[in-house]
Amino acid sequence: MRAILEFNLPEEKEAFEGAQKAFDFWDCLFEFAEKLRKKRKYALTEEEADRAVQMEKDLWEILEGHNVTLGEYS
Repeated sequence: MRAILEFNLPEEKEAFEGAQKAFDFWDCLFEFAEKLRKKRKYALTEEEADRAVQMEKDLWEILEGHNVTLGEYS
């Protein structure tokens, strides 16, 4: 299967650059999710763990709202 994205440059330069960087964006989100997981897992205090849990929930809620999952590219 092949997919070809076409952009009318320079009018669609912003969309083109976004498409070019899509995997980088995904990679950053995945790395952030992993950092949150580690902060929750190895938290020194219950308050730190609670904060990490809430941030994880917020991240997954935002991603779900945009129909994005981090597992689909790993």
